[in-house]
Amino acid sequence: MLGDRGFRKFNLVIILASLLALVASCGPTPTTTGNQPLSFPTGGKGKIALLLPYGDAARKDLIALASSLENSARLALRDQGSKGLELQVYETQGSVPGAIEATKAALADGAQVILGPLYKDAAIETARLAANKGVPVLSFSNDSSIVGDNLFVLGHTFSNSADRIISFASDQGRRKILTVHAETPQGFTGDSAVRTAVLANPTELSGTISYEFSQKGVVDSISIIVEAATLSESDMIVFTADTAGALPLLGQLLPEAGIDPEVVKFTGLTRWDIPSSNLRNPGLQGGWFPLPDPNLSASYSYRFQYEFEKVPHPLSGLAYDGIVAAHGMLQNNSQRVNLNALRNTNGFMGSTGPFRFRQNGKIERALAIAEIRNQRLEIVSPAPRSFEPSSIPPS
Repeated sequence: MLGDRGFRKFNLVIILASLLALVASCGPTPTTTGNQPLSFPTGGKGKIALLLPYGDAARKDLIALASSLENSARLALRDQGSKGLELQVYETQGSVPGAIEATKAALADGAQVILGPLYKDAAIETARLAANKGVPVLSFSNDSSIVGDNLFVLGHTFSNSADRIISFASDQGRRKILTVHAETPQGFTGDSAVRTAVLANPTELSGTISYEFSQKGVVDSISIIVEAATLSESDMIVFTADTAGALPLLGQLLPEAGIDPEVVKFTGLTRWDIPSSNLRNPGLQGGWFPLPDPNLSASYSYRFQYEFEKVPHPLSGLAYDGIVAAHGMLQNNSQRVNLNALRNTNGFMGSTGPFRFRQNGKIERALAIAEIRNQRLEIVSPAPRSFEPSSIPPS
């Protein structure tokens, strides 16, 4: 728990990091007007297309997200000092047909790297069209199952989170793992990620319990989860649910039904601190979950608000990271894309910390492990600030 001195020190770290970043980024300011190119006035030749969910006036949430992503890309361009890059924004209307038209326009304009679109199905179609031109697509999806050939995902994936939480739990002596998930695509994806991570660590899967995605479904599953955890002698439960789903109810009902969180550690694949009111859930005290480096995340948010006088959308940093990766592929010769640079085992420094792409194209992000203690967030395992080149898995 941070006391007053710790809190002042934490703020000082944020401010110093922010000032250093602002000093390092001094240079020409990029300009944009509507759909006009966002670039430094240097006649650069590296062309990046940014596919954003503008265009549907009825979806104000998507417009706000698109604006936040665009601003984040603008911030990254300045931070990278990317004088040889030009960024063009294309509207997708947040739909597959819109993404297809935006992709065709971007390719016709000579885009060498495409960032976006937002959704899985749209990303697949964008990559299909871009493959004929040899153009890599760094989508904002978090579904790692679509990765392949020229398609990559920048989103925070269950596989990355599962790797981190299972590895940490194993180091803490938690070895018999029960997975609890909703009968939804997200739930099954999370379950699959846990299974893969369990095989990669000295742990075993003691069972998997699924529930119908409804309040009744969660309530009906409680006795089944308790029985499975008891009979299998599980010492850890992994929830794939988030705070907008079944997590608060599971955290409340399972201890009431006899599960002792001190004996059977509650862990998750999603952020448990959003909204912060979830930290007050009695059943989740002592629980573990992965998250990006809080100090670096706060520094990014501070710089974003300083520049644009708005709070960044939680997904905005994906565009920042996309620009960083694109810069890595284009920096040596802006007329040719070096796809091998994307799989640089040292990775890139993104909006919330280091990230890199494995040989199979899946993203790996440096994550911290947090624990909820006395209704507060405590980092029990800091996120690494760099990757060891030898530690990257081949697939």
